[in-house]
Amino acid sequence: MLSFLTKQSLPVVSSLTSFNISDFKALDSTVFIAYLDLATSPSLFELYTSFAKAHHQSAPFGLFTAPPSTIGEPITAPAIVAYQNPFAQSSVLSSSTSDSEICHADLSSFFTSALKPLIPALTRRNLSTFVSLRKPILYIFLPQYPPTLSDTPNDILLRDIAPVAKKYSEWVSFVWVDAEEYAHMAPMLELRLLEGEPGAVMHDVVRDRVWVYPREEEVKRGGLEALVLGVLKGEREPTPPGTAEREELEEEAEDDDDDQGEWEIIGMVDGKGGLVKETGKEMEKDTEEETGKETGKETRKETAKVSEKETGNRAGKETAKETAKGHDEL
Repeated sequence: MLSFLTKQSLPVVSSLTSFNISDFKALDSTVFIAYLDLATSPSLFELYTSFAKAHHQSAPFGLFTAPPSTIGEPITAPAIVAYQNPFAQSSVLSSSTSDSEICHADLSSFFTSALKPLIPALTRRNLSTFVSLRKPILYIFLPQYPPTLSDTPNDILLRDIAPVAKKYSEWVSFVWVDAEEYAHMAPMLELRLLEGEPGAVMHDVVRDRVWVYPREEEVKRGGLEALVLGVLKGEREPTPPGTAEREELEEEAEDDDDDQGEWEIIGMVDGKGGLVKETGKEMEKDTEEETGKETGKETRKETAKVSEKETGNRAGKETAKETAKGHDEL
């Protein structure tokens, strides 16, 4: 998307042709193009230009004066179209009879609505705004991808679910969330994220209840619409509090069970160069036996030393007795 300085360098209203209009449509997250015949719609052109001067720092504004049919646009001039990227959506403000039907209030409302993305990114600044609307919020957590990647799986997913966001925007706020930057939010919403995978959860900000999108299912358009409809109709039970923590503990317990199960070790057979497989329990038994053997050897050595010492003492005592007896006889 365009930087602020790049937007500043563009003309207030860019003149477009059939050769550059396709590139212009994709310049930014929101792009406005007026399809006007200046000879028949001079007042609408003046009104459009005045809005472009006031808002050209927010979005690029273009003008195409040839008939829309020459480039395959299925609209009738005069018309103003807002192209919203990356959602592949467009909004049209048109008048099929005269430019007098499009007034200042219509154009102001149209611009305000079009500049709001269908699925905005969550920021610390706009979170309070979504909460203040007191509508359920559908958080779509997305993993990060290299900025050099032009069309990421995130872009594809957002384009796919854009019609759902537009359809239910009156009742639900759709927001996408950076899964790495806001990873701490997921457990608070009872959501366990899988590494490198998107996740979703719907939050009732009024009663503080959540509905977690099933982890075993791929996050996609049909599943998200089913979640939204189920919640709005009251057909889905909310996710119980503590679900994320319980799932984490269960996974840790499973990992511990796997570690404590029978494991195999490949070792060398004594002096034979062959290989042998033994289970963990058998190795523990063998280790105990080997330890017992070594302990027995050490004990026998110590016993032998003590026996030698005791034997030597006894021999010395016998020799002393014999010597004393000999002296007495003399």
